Amino acid sequence: MEQTSFQPSNSHSIYPPVTLGFIGNIPEPVGGAERFLDTLIDHLSQYPIKIVLARWLRQSIDLGTDSHIHYRYREKETLEIDEKRKLKTYYLFHISNHSEILSFLKILYHGIKTSYFFHKEKVSIIHCHLLIPNIYYGFIASRILRVPLIVTIHGLVDLASPGHIFKKAHFSKKEQELLIWILKKCDRVIAVSKEIKDYLLGQGITKIEQMSAGIDTAFFRPTPTEEHGILFVGNLNTRKGFDLLLEAYLSIQDEINEPLYLVGKDPNNFDGTFGNVHYLGCLTHHQLLPIIHKSKIVILPSRTEGLPLSILEAMACNKLVLVSPVGGLKTLITEGKNGFLLKELSAECIKHQLRHILNNYSSFKETIGSKPRQSILEFDVRRIADWHWNLYRDVITPNQPKT
Repeated sequence: MEQTSFQPSNSHSIYPPVTLGFIGNIPEPVGGAERFLDTLIDHLSQYPIKIVLARWLRQSIDLGTDSHIHYRYREKETLEIDEKRKLKTYYLFHISNHSEILSFLKILYHGIKTSYFFHKEKVSIIHCHLLIPNIYYGFIASRILRVPLIVTIHGLVDLASPGHIFKKAHFSKKEQELLIWILKKCDRVIAVSKEIKDYLLGQGITKIEQMSAGIDTAFFRPTPTEEHGILFVGNLNTRKGFDLLLEAYLSIQDEINEPLYLVGKDPNNFDGTFGNVHYLGCLTHHQLLPIIHKSKIVILPSRTEGLPLSILEAMACNKLVLVSPVGGLKTLITEGKNGFLLKELSAECIKHQLRHILNNYSSFKETIGSKPRQSILEFDVRRIADWHWNLYRDVITPNQPKT
């Protein structure tokens, strides 16, 4: 019998409460890491943990007919409380990308302001997600408050190719060195895939834990429905391989007679509804779930990844997935057993494999069966929340016996 629910040990009640300072861009319905943080906060509420959140960007998101994102930057710091979850959130200014000196001063300013907020809330441990610029705020605050710092790395983009804040080549190189130096000073660094862990080890970072992000497998589950179409969930950019997918699909759309559904952020103002291509914009969990259910294939031809939650969500619904062999996908997917791996990252290969899967769709569905869902149950967010609780307790009181 499938085990989708996980009950944490009651022994956690014997430990004193922990006040956790999270730094990450939530709540918002875009991005796998953001959605995971939102879900993780919900499930950590079962433990004696008080969570306060600092984030640097407020997004006002229009999920109307076209579902395009419209950014609204805060003009001043604000403090908001989510009464339902008792989550107190401190919103910071947006960082300027026009001046290295101004960016540096704003990072220093926000780090001090974050430490002041965490100090008032009596934070005993700081946990950063989404590396830049959050790691800077977390590092400054942890040093001022003298509390442990944990950083979760969801992908290698910021580390391998910095320059998101400091644009000039000289400063970008220095920023990469600074990030590695800060990570070496952290009490723990969490890598969401073995690929990320191996990269960090190669940079001389040793205090590494490997734990993936996770999903709510009780929410994402199969349901009988008529299936039609191919689904892509992710930012519409080259890192996610969107350019290759679009080229491949447009060359065979008349032949396969299956629509292509696109869900995610659109940074390049893609004019996304033409022919059989349908851009649905950014969707919440509840809006996305029926789109997954009705799709035949979920595809992600990324050039680089950690462990994409969109694929875990699709597999939890027993969908056939076609992905590039990068990041955690290399070990998650066993070719022909629980999904399919692209043999090479090219539009021609995507076209060939899409055609092959669709032509043999019924037999593949019967052969693969429930294996996609069974292979991702270990990524249930309840188990991952329990792992985080034990990690926090170990970092704060390393000599305490574990449950």
